[in-house]
Amino acid sequence: MRIIHVGTRIVLETLLDLFLVFCLSLCSMGSVMAQWLQTNGPCCFPIGISAFAVKGTTLFAGTQGGGIFRSTDNGCTWTALNANLAYNYIWDLAIAGSDILAGTDGVQIYRSTDDGTNWIRIDSVVAGRNTFSHLNRSINSITLCGVDLFAAIADGGVFRSTDHGITWAPVNEGLADKVVECLALSGTNLFAGTNSGVFRSTNNGENWSEANTGIPSASIYALVVAGANLLAGTSTGVFRSTDAGVSWVAANAGLPAKGIRALAANQTNLFAGFQNDGIFRSTDYGVSWTAASKGLPSVIVRTLAVSGPNLFVGTHAGQVFRSTDNGASWIEADSGLSQNANVLSLATTGSYLFAGTAQGGVYRSSDGGANWSVANSGLTRSRIPALTVQGTNLFAGMSDGVFRSTDYGATWSTANRGLKRLDVDYLVVSENNIYAGMLDGVAFRSADSGRSWTDVKKGHIVEFAYSFTVGGEKLLLGIYQGRIFQSTDEGSSWRLAKSRLSPRVFVHALAVGAMTQFIRTDSNKFAQQPTSSGILMNLFAATNAGVLRSTNYGVDWTVVNTGLPHTIVYALVVQGSNLFAGTEMGVWRRPLSELIRTVE
Repeated sequence: MRIIHVGTRIVLETLLDLFLVFCLSLCSMGSVMAQWLQTNGPCCFPIGISAFAVKGTTLFAGTQGGGIFRSTDNGCTWTALNANLAYNYIWDLAIAGSDILAGTDGVQIYRSTDDGTNWIRIDSVVAGRNTFSHLNRSINSITLCGVDLFAAIADGGVFRSTDHGITWAPVNEGLADKVVECLALSGTNLFAGTNSGVFRSTNNGENWSEANTGIPSASIYALVVAGANLLAGTSTGVFRSTDAGVSWVAANAGLPAKGIRALAANQTNLFAGFQNDGIFRSTDYGVSWTAASKGLPSVIVRTLAVSGPNLFVGTHAGQVFRSTDNGASWIEADSGLSQNANVLSLATTGSYLFAGTAQGGVYRSSDGGANWSVANSGLTRSRIPALTVQGTNLFAGMSDGVFRSTDYGATWSTANRGLKRLDVDYLVVSENNIYAGMLDGVAFRSADSGRSWTDVKKGHIVEFAYSFTVGGEKLLLGIYQGRIFQSTDEGSSWRLAKSRLSPRVFVHALAVGAMTQFIRTDSNKFAQQPTSSGILMNLFAATNAGVLRSTNYGVDWTVVNTGLPHTIVYALVVQGSNLFAGTEMGVWRRPLSELIRTVE
């Protein structure tokens, strides 16, 4: 009895009384012959700038989603440098001698000895467990004190390494608040900015004490040393200390009331960056401030850096601006500083591959992702969580309802007649029906290619599923709220599928590679049999842990992420001989021949 992939998606019954969770761990990663390759887009989208570091005349930028970039021409052009980085969210960069250090999501620290061309993870593994593995947040700040490295962890306090990052140990004695946002070194004093104020260590982190006299209760967002002055940017303004943190005075004359996010010092010039009010400059160590935003558009400032005569501003929207006259004028300096789109949905029809993005609408490729073009004519929203194909019609779901294209995405028109809700998150094709679903379980059905819609009875939701025919009977596999369900009565009832997926794995989509054969056993279960060619059925899952593969209908899973960065995979689709994955970092491709498991 041969399994036939019908390639359909169906409506899943809401199972309010099913809460069974399987807690078995993932199978270990199997051997792979090659790896995932990134397609050329869709691009290019701005990325938030979270950190700068300056090494000689070279400027490095850490971003929120695009990894690390380098500029050797004062920001005129940028090049991505992410080799061996597992995470593309960078929270801080630091220079340690000739090395560059990066603190990332996942509470990881990386070092580069070749100006960012390659990165090596250096946070240590002790007794089989990573030093930071029990922590949940990120590395917010890295600083060098003599030969020792210090790392500020968002929920773990301060860690110290005395061997160039090979091993790390917490140094939190007296540190009452372990949510540490920033670090600064002034002479022999090490300062930590926390959500409960400033703490100081005079003995290389061995002990900490509060250093908040004069600062009202406030979160500390930035610390900077300017000559004999230490300045703190807080949720209640800027404060200055001239006695190594023993006492503080307000230094806010001329500044907005709140919203400071960054501080930087350049000889006698001090700069403050604000969330909504641009840049301010002080020439008297914070006694007074004047606006320094001429030519700077309204931006949310995330970070500041000084490189020789140049002052750089990194913004929340991914822009970099440069001033060569202490903020009197600004020019944009971010060519090449961008990332591929966050891809939420994929579909294929004819020779075209379509990608629905989180911020740029629909993109289309006719050459397997080598080139992409915008396909948004007629669309009203830029976030496209759903794409599907029925016959020659392509459908897109968004917060303005359903749109249909009959010319491979060249033009779009609304298809909302009878659709009482427009917040569409799922589109599913099941035989002659199209289902449009919302996150709260409401669904609508169209039996005429989207020309009209009717309510689906309450209690149904729309999710992804695949249908297999087994000896005249259908076996359905689908997902609901990140879990895999199965039905043997054509979707009338569903039960949680037997699966050894970790409960931490959230399944976004399924795709099928190759088929197999099944036989019915005496226990009324289906037993897998290899086909005559030795190929097993390969089921792929798009998850928050990357791409997973199963050869026994979702019971056991293997991670198949080689070459794929640490990213959420939202969508999968098979086109020709390739499996495509839609991720937070664009579309990736891998030949099925490298993924499909065979029987020896």
